[in-house]
Amino acid sequence: MTIWQVVMGAVPLLAVLGQTPAVIEGPRTMGAADTLRLAGVTDTLKKPATDSLTRLSADSVTRPTYLSVVSRPAEPFMIQRVAFVSDFLHRLNYQQTPTQQAFDSLSRLTYPRERYLRMLFNEDDPRLNARSGRHSPAYQTLVDEFVSTIVADTAAVLLPKDTEQLFGEVEYAVLYKNTPQKVTFFLKRNRTDSYSDWKIIDAEAPFLKASRTDTMRLDTSRRNDRSLFISSETHETRFLNLFNFLRNRENLLAFTLSAYPVSKTLIRLSKAVQDGSLTLQQTQKVHLYLDIRRGWLLKLEDFHREKENAGWLITDLYSVEYRTPLPAALSRYMKWSASSKKSD
Repeated sequence: MTIWQVVMGAVPLLAVLGQTPAVIEGPRTMGAADTLRLAGVTDTLKKPATDSLTRLSADSVTRPTYLSVVSRPAEPFMIQRVAFVSDFLHRLNYQQTPTQQAFDSLSRLTYPRERYLRMLFNEDDPRLNARSGRHSPAYQTLVDEFVSTIVADTAAVLLPKDTEQLFGEVEYAVLYKNTPQKVTFFLKRNRTDSYSDWKIIDAEAPFLKASRTDTMRLDTSRRNDRSLFISSETHETRFLNLFNFLRNRENLLAFTLSAYPVSKTLIRLSKAVQDGSLTLQQTQKVHLYLDIRRGWLLKLEDFHREKENAGWLITDLYSVEYRTPLPAALSRYMKWSASSKKSD
């Protein structure tokens, strides 16, 4: 075999490189498959003898495109939503616009006080929709009365930060002796000179029956442990702090208000959590109650939805004048708190 034979194509090049005997083919008649290939039509019924990538140079192979992050401006509903309880308070006090700017003469025209206040209510509440079939004239009247009262208030700041009274209601799905049940905790945000945290004031667990062992069992050494406290901002994460303490079987009585009497329900719950007969499953509902110290108490819920009317919104109103009933646990605490102040 000569170099001339290789160059002129007389011998297949692959046969030379592979050091295998070459077979020289003579002229042959063009078949149907050859005709299709010349016309640019791919034969999909037969797999090529060699991978097409092996016939391309390394630089000609298409490389994968990597993902890149593109920053985009926030959607309008993201700006308008009441993301945090602090945002709610700023809007209630008429201190900040949805873009967190201080109000001026122009923004007051854009957001009149009454309309701005009504934006803090859940617009999907059927009680406020005359066409829903579940419209409540009584609740509509209550809302209108509340809005009129707040708009007419001449205080520079409706609710100063140091006078906030915030309560929490957290409902959990639990297993008690392998039976599905529900437990509801009621908490109060407690303020001291140096910090704030949440304290448990009561609970509801009707499945826990009274027993002779319903006595106060408070581990004072654990109560003084500074690592054991329910964070003041845990409501923004659906009280995740409390959830973890329940999962870790901590002594619930260590998180109670020292001056407020501990209920027998809390004692039973604490015992069930610690001995493992009650197992936490998941958080189901979270509500906040804001006492604005003007005869009104607001129930708030965090709505996660892609619309402007989202975030922390008012879902119910409680009025001293109209005597709308509060949850029993909160009502008991309110009465105790009022009587304690009178005795001071």
